[in-house]
Amino acid sequence: MFVGAFLETLGAVVAICSRSPLSPSRTFSTCHVCCKLPANWGNKKVRLHKLVAVRKMTKPEDDQVLEPLRSSVKEQGDLVRKLKEMGAPELDIKKAVNELKARKKILEDKELQLAPVEAGFDRLRMEDLLRRRFFYDQSFSIYGVAGQFDFSSMGCAMKTQLLSLWRSHFVLEEQMLEVDCTVLTPEPVLK
Repeated sequence: MFVGAFLETLGAVVAICSRSPLSPSRTFSTCHVCCKLPANWGNKKVRLHKLVAVRKMTKPEDDQVLEPLRSSVKEQGDLVRKLKEMGAPELDIKKAVNELKARKKILEDKELQLAPVEAGFDRLRMEDLLRRRFFYDQSFSIYGVAGQFDFSSMGCAMKTQLLSLWRSHFVLEEQMLEVDCTVLTPEPVLK
């Protein structure tokens, strides 16, 4: 329930951002003026997130396809462990480790092939999009204070929705106690 509502809110944010008058051909980067990121930037993290999602949401028929590959990876891992315990020559261990890496790569490729298209989420690109559209930004960044944020009107609306969703799920349903504290300005800002 909580995750579904969060994804609905996130989808609305993305829909609003996609209606922006800014050019859709613009690439994501940390500094959009001077440095463009390569097209495959962040693929390793996306791949890892997809693998985690796939491993949590496997179907029985996918498990049947992946089981022989998983067992071959386990057998090769046991062989590498055994060679290291026996004190085998370094060349034999390297060959076994390379074979283990190859088997793991085959397993990961097959898992990604079986993964649903919507399994991955690129957090860095989403953060970059939200910052460029000024949903939020670092507060007091010129003073060197970290951990506080400024929100725009759309950012405030999104924050309000997420807090009300969180409050309805945790505070009201679980009958927790809620505390609201004062907001303090850090000392370097006042100097």
